[in-house]
Amino acid sequence: MKKSWRQTLVLLVIALLSQGGITGLATAQNPLPPQNPLPPDPENWVCRNAEPTEKQIRALCDGPRGLAYDIGKPAALFDLAAKNKFDEKFQSFLTNLEYRNLRWLHDKTWRLSGPLAYSNKDGSKIASYGVHPAVRIYYSPEATKWLCAGRPTGSIPDGAMIIKEMVGIDDKLPISTDADQCITVDKNKTEKLFAKYPQWTVMLKDSRASVDGWYFGYYASNKVSTANPPIVNRSAFTKRNVNPHDPSLRPTGPSSVVYPNAIFGNTGCMNCHGSAAKESTFTTLDNILTDGWRYKWYRQGEKAPSYKPKYPTYPAPLGEPGEDFLKIYDQLQEVTFSQAWKLRLPAETFDHNVAPANDRQEFLTSDQCSGCHDASISNSGLPNMMLQNEDGYRTNLSMYGEWKSSPMGLAGRDPIFFSQLQSETNNIPSLAACIENT
Repeated sequence: MKKSWRQTLVLLVIALLSQGGITGLATAQNPLPPQNPLPPDPENWVCRNAEPTEKQIRALCDGPRGLAYDIGKPAALFDLAAKNKFDEKFQSFLTNLEYRNLRWLHDKTWRLSGPLAYSNKDGSKIASYGVHPAVRIYYSPEATKWLCAGRPTGSIPDGAMIIKEMVGIDDKLPISTDADQCITVDKNKTEKLFAKYPQWTVMLKDSRASVDGWYFGYYASNKVSTANPPIVNRSAFTKRNVNPHDPSLRPTGPSSVVYPNAIFGNTGCMNCHGSAAKESTFTTLDNILTDGWRYKWYRQGEKAPSYKPKYPTYPAPLGEPGEDFLKIYDQLQEVTFSQAWKLRLPAETFDHNVAPANDRQEFLTSDQCSGCHDASISNSGLPNMMLQNEDGYRTNLSMYGEWKSSPMGLAGRDPIFFSQLQSETNNIPSLAACIENT
């Protein structure tokens, strides 16, 4: 068991490094300068608890596991109406706590997914180095059966669900430490917080939909997040009846690119879960039968460094074509906004084609690389591929970040490129297929 414990810790650290790194601190709530308050050896971050006995495991696995529930199959992003319908159904299943009513087995208590650092006297501005906030996981009967069978490869059936309840890490979270800095999350008080501000990350198995076979999703009450389903129209708005003339709207979305919270091929989840030994999940019976891993809190009570990173600002899109543009393309007739709006490109949200479940090599969109090859910030660690200078300005030096803004990365969304492509196929219609696929 000791070897397994070390192997799992190494995999989690690799996942942490790949998505956030441990070279510094930066969160949306509390951006911090590039300092690392954690000890260099990750084994020192963890407090070991007693492992479950074979007798405890047998008693659990021979006992009731709750009732099965068929929530249906999620739809792919290209079938937006069906996807929205499913996501709203799943949202209702979660907010009504149906999985609890079905008496699914769950973790013994609430726990953290990584160590903490710093806190002001009031407990605020805590830096978290986990990939999730405080969590407690529920397991459908199919998932529990797989755990009891020893986590065999390739045997989680379609329809199995792993539901992670979550509570944010801030001064409201009831946590304490012992003499060894090991963190305990108060179960009853955290349950009350969850009831007030519920949020979930979920895994739903569908082995035929993608190579990893999981529909990863994030859902929350409107008190926590407004980014819940549905996604509306090809501009990927998350609100209906949006005024397209609103100057605050960017060309491809209301304020930024809308990446669906629930989707197959979710690289925001797979950048960690892809390193799991089996079935893209780190779940274990240990968390059901024991308190699971406990992490340490470093520099508790020490004021977090005050810092705000700086990012380049981008110019607002033009409301009208520029004079220089019209001089060059003087043969163009005047085009109204309504005409242009009808012909607009789909939002970048829909640039999403995942690796298939079979062995065929098909075209994959760049977002399938971004989970590992972008400088993604998802905890308090400054990504290893993010350069920050002394003035606080940050530059994304990752492969994905540099490629995305290149002429090649932008070509698929460039109307001038498509105009040139159309002219080529108009001139040589017999080679249209070759031109479009070259």
